[in-house]
Amino acid sequence: MKKITLIQKSIILFIASAIIGFCIITNPQGVYRSYWAEDLPFVIQMNVDTPESYDEHIQYALDTWNAVEGSYFEFVMGPRSTANGAFADGINLLYFDNNYDNFTPGSNTIAFSSTRTSTVGGYHAIESDYIYNAAGFPPATDGSPNNMDLVTITLHEIGHHMGLSHHGPAGNSNGAGSEGCGLNLPSQVMFWSVAPGSLKRNLFLHDEMGAVAIYPNFIIAGSITDTETGDPIENAKLVFNEGTYAAYVGPVESSLSSNRGLRPGEVYTEAPTLDDGSYFLAMNTASFSFQVEKFGYESSQVVNVNFDTPVGYGNTQDLTTDFELAKTPRVNLSGTVTNTKTGEAVQPEIVVTWVGDENETQSLNAEADGSFSFVVPQNAYYNVEFFFDPPFEPYYIIDSLLVGSTNTTIDLSFMPANLLFVYGETSEITAFNYRKSFENLGFGFVEWNTSEKEEDLNPEFLDEFAEPLTIFWIAGGDDSSNLTNDDIALLEEHLSKGDRLIMVGKNIVEFEDSNGALIPEYAGVRHAGNSSGVRIIGYAGDIIGDGINSLMLGAGKDLLEISDTRRGSVEKVLFYGSSAADSANLGAVRSQNEDEGWKFILFSDAIEKASAAVFDTLISRSVKYANSDDFVTSVEIDLRNEDLPNVYSISQNYPNPFNPSTTIKFSLPVNANVSLKIFNILGEQVDVLKEGFMNAGTYELRWNAVNNSISSGIYFYRIEANGINGSNYSQTMKMILLK
Repeated sequence: MKKITLIQKSIILFIASAIIGFCIITNPQGVYRSYWAEDLPFVIQMNVDTPESYDEHIQYALDTWNAVEGSYFEFVMGPRSTANGAFADGINLLYFDNNYDNFTPGSNTIAFSSTRTSTVGGYHAIESDYIYNAAGFPPATDGSPNNMDLVTITLHEIGHHMGLSHHGPAGNSNGAGSEGCGLNLPSQVMFWSVAPGSLKRNLFLHDEMGAVAIYPNFIIAGSITDTETGDPIENAKLVFNEGTYAAYVGPVESSLSSNRGLRPGEVYTEAPTLDDGSYFLAMNTASFSFQVEKFGYESSQVVNVNFDTPVGYGNTQDLTTDFELAKTPRVNLSGTVTNTKTGEAVQPEIVVTWVGDENETQSLNAEADGSFSFVVPQNAYYNVEFFFDPPFEPYYIIDSLLVGSTNTTIDLSFMPANLLFVYGETSEITAFNYRKSFENLGFGFVEWNTSEKEEDLNPEFLDEFAEPLTIFWIAGGDDSSNLTNDDIALLEEHLSKGDRLIMVGKNIVEFEDSNGALIPEYAGVRHAGNSSGVRIIGYAGDIIGDGINSLMLGAGKDLLEISDTRRGSVEKVLFYGSSAADSANLGAVRSQNEDEGWKFILFSDAIEKASAAVFDTLISRSVKYANSDDFVTSVEIDLRNEDLPNVYSISQNYPNPFNPSTTIKFSLPVNANVSLKIFNILGEQVDVLKEGFMNAGTYELRWNAVNNSISSGIYFYRIEANGINGSNYSQTMKMILLK
């Protein structure tokens, strides 16, 4: 990947979305395994032998679930019972089993929740028992580090009674407990495992929101559409005030049990709309505010919600609010793409994505003349990606391009690549190491797998690359060079034009030193036998080999000797052995002809066998020697757009004094969350002109005092802006209303 750097404002953007999740038990059709409202409150009865010292701790656990504001589920403690097992007796039992009546001695099960269901009138839960393995895991109430905490286990098991499953795939990949869904969240009450001494005596957000989703006190619903077209707006987001959370439950997932399903849920501070522009969310609190935001649209007004105090079971309160959003102004992002070498047009695929959301994207292929044009919302940052076919590197990106309030043009000229990485089917696994090394070293390249290409490499195609072109070719094998006669002829012609070649592989020299001119004349070597040396060592002072010393196991390494028919100078790079005494065991050379311009580096074995550091060093030195630069393909950019504001500012309203309306102008140098409010002389808020996210730019908002039945006098308008780059701005101005 190549990142095209532009000198523009740097930004840091955080988009809140799903925080964590929960998991709901259902039947295979996705109906919750929940208790009906008429079955509440849920009465728990402890066995008569339960120590009274446990009562306050059990009651604490019940009260903790009861305190969830957004849920109408309620536990109450009933009279003790003589029941001692999970039986269909109409009793919701809590039994501390000290006799292994319900467990096998040595079992690692701490406790279990058993729930019976009915389909009479619809699928629902009718009875739940909580059986604790007190014989195997004596419960502790004092936080003992060696025992299971009674409150922690009770919170978990009665959470199952309510219909919550485990968080994380327990019973699946973890192989423990009944299965769950969603993320593994070990800190949460409903996580599938707990250790001795672990204290989870309070519910966490996703535990609470699971209860809210199943037994909601407060629901908001509605739709969001485009004002102009009436079409639903997908992936708009409802942004809630701090401390407010919304629960959304996804579709049913299959379960290991044939009579059970699972539905993962998500918790949002910014909840997205569905594909049809609708939303349906269970809320954690009765009083909150929210507004709808969508990139490319004006934000909605803030909606203040105040539900009544919940009364009774199943009396869910709901608020339906539909929104129509108007598009923000659009501008053109256009340009041309040309080939620096030839000046001709190029037709890459181009993808433009708003930096705030990868779903806000457009794509097209450049026209035959290299031109492209997108219509995008103004005053925003975009990533512009280019996907090329050879001879260009496959991918470039302009990161965080700022498109202002006027049309933006970017004319780009790309130089073809000057490094071609070639390998065949027998080298596909090995090629991974070389590819990663090129990427880590920052070398731009075009990759060519000969076994996947319909056409063979040919001189005309190679001429399309930048000059001089370096070909890095992995060849060789146990019983073949894996080079065809056509390959040999192509590479000979390539070098004869003054280009460069790096070749790596076992037995290349042994099988090809008498086939044409490539090995004996251009590389300038012949086969001199084989070596079982366990190390490669560089010749002191060589530009590639100096300081190299690495273990490199494997027998059958080609030994080289300098050829009498060489066409240029030949320098020794590496030898096989264990010390300088083995320097006659030549294993790699570099040859060149300065008059003709070509260079050839030949390694007689697979250098990926060396240590990772030596491997990268050999590749880096070889490539730089071959091309005499760092292989960073040049890209020329001509960027033209109107500058956005450089600083925050807010102007005096005009007219001032005014009657009945006035205009307030302000500027944002970066995208920001903005609040613009009106106050009277007592400091009381009388109106909100803007509350929400705004793109960088200059804006004018009009305040009409008639609409608010406001009397004459002095008023103040205050702006507060929190930029996505961490900047902050606030300013208060005075204005006068005369009626």
